[in-house]
Amino acid sequence: MRARLSYLFLLFATMTCQPTKAVRQLELKIATLNYPPYVDEHASPQPTGLAVELIEHAFGRMDQPIAIEFLPFKRSLSNLESGRIDALFPMRKTPERESRYDFALLPLLKQDIQIFVRANSTIQFSGNPGQLAGYSIGVLHGASYGIDLKKFSIDGGNKKLEPSSSHEMNFRKLLAGRMDAVLCSRLVGLAILKGLNASADVKMIGPPVGSYDSYIMFNKNKVPYDVIAKFRQTMTDMNNDGTLNRLRKKYKQ
Repeated sequence: MRARLSYLFLLFATMTCQPTKAVRQLELKIATLNYPPYVDEHASPQPTGLAVELIEHAFGRMDQPIAIEFLPFKRSLSNLESGRIDALFPMRKTPERESRYDFALLPLLKQDIQIFVRANSTIQFSGNPGQLAGYSIGVLHGASYGIDLKKFSIDGGNKKLEPSSSHEMNFRKLLAGRMDAVLCSRLVGLAILKGLNASADVKMIGPPVGSYDSYIMFNKNKVPYDVIAKFRQTMTDMNNDGTLNRLRKKYKQ
């Protein structure tokens, strides 16, 4: 009888463990956006960039299959919330996001946010948002820049934010004279302008308006916590063995 009970216990344990193992081997769906030089959707023969390489290297060490999908930023946020995707990068930590999602402990990137204007613009900026009164400013829809955007939003009808679905769209509008300035990560803005052959047509003004770290953000209700914990440990290992530094030097970060 005891042998029979032991057999049944082992059979039950095997049956209950199998689904968990299967879930962990499922491909994680991870969204991002074209964000050169950190995420270059149009690189050949496949998308690359510092953030992409860090993500692929970490999950590769974990033997965790992933699929990276490029989506507009606002749709990525919606899909993460609904569970259509499992994770999203690069993302800034905010108290509201940390209450709803899980983040890696180490950042993928550190970014400076700059104001870009047309090369012939007379707009002046020395750090005071009030200097931008009367001007329209392009931002990414749903993005958090690490600054209080209210300071750059409507102020007595004098200035306004104009959200777009991509940074490239904002710069195209800037070049076409449809907006006066763009808020964007410094290296991202420079890379997009280079891709548009418009580096000489746009300039940065003033000091950075903010700096922040960017991470991968997980849907905590869909991704098993042990997968997130393993990713955190893998990133720590990559930091300790010099992999993070090597990849950042490769991209001169």
